[in-house]
Amino acid sequence: MKILGSVITEQDITFVIVQVKYSIINSELMRDNIMKMLRKKFVKDPIILMSKDIKGRPTFWGREDIVKYLSKVQVNEYKWKEYNI
Repeated sequence: MKILGSVITEQDITFVIVQVKYSIINSELMRDNIMKMLRKKFVKDPIILMSKDIKGRPTFWGREDIVKYLSKVQVNEYKWKEYNI
C-alpha cells in the first residue's frame, strides 16, 4: 500500500503527517487499522492523520498538541513523499 506523508521536525518534536481519506478519520475502526500499518513503518514518531474537505481545508487526527499546532500552519508547504507500507 502506498501513502503520501511528510516527516516533520518542529519545536524539537519529530512527527509524521499522513494524508488519508476523510472517511478514515471519521471511523475508529479504520483509524485503528491504518495506524497499525503505519506504526510498522514509523515506529517511534507520533503519527497524525490528515484529510482535506471539499474546500481543501485540512482536518487532523492524532496527538492533541501536534494537531493544535498543525491547525495554525500551512501544511501545503511541507515536503510530501510517497511511502510503501
